[in-house]
Amino acid sequence: MVYSDKHRKINVPTDNVPIQATLRQLEQPICLFGERPAERRRRLQNLISSLSDNEIAKILLALYHDEPDELQTARYWIAEYALSRAKERIEKLKEYVAIPEVYRTANIQGLYRELREWFMQTLNNTRFWHPQSTLAQDPAMINLASSSFDGSVKLWNLQSHAPFRVSKVKFPSSGRFLVTTCHDHSGRL
Repeated sequence: MVYSDKHRKINVPTDNVPIQATLRQLEQPICLFGERPAERRRRLQNLISSLSDNEIAKILLALYHDEPDELQTARYWIAEYALSRAKERIEKLKEYVAIPEVYRTANIQGLYRELREWFMQTLNNTRFWHPQSTLAQDPAMINLASSSFDGSVKLWNLQSHAPFRVSKVKFPSSGRFLVTTCHDHSGRL
């Protein structure tokens, strides 16, 4: 097969994962039946050489959208919170490094001893009390969050009486927000 200069000059990654990611961005199947990684790389190279520069840029261009003011405010707050926590961590690390190694080791051993004692007490007390579920209601949004002892979480909209599907729920360290991931691979703050 005769290749043009443009085809020869195209740099394509050799790892399989980036090749598949690029094919996905170009809206092509990431794997054809019986296709090996070398053939997949060659297919990506042929595909890129057949497209014009404008078409490639248009497909690979990141799309941005306008965000609500509340989301922007939340992102600024999260960034400021994260930076202040990072500064605190650095200061604590500097203080920790200033302590001699002997004292640090003794402190860690004491913490392990306390943790083992606490864990055994917790195991003894667990059989007496099991919360089956918890509820939290937000009157401003007329939403309800319910969780069960088995780890399942449901978000309810009381106006439509229908639950939202939730895959995972996480409270960030600030405790101010609730982050959820949904079945459509989107996240909610």
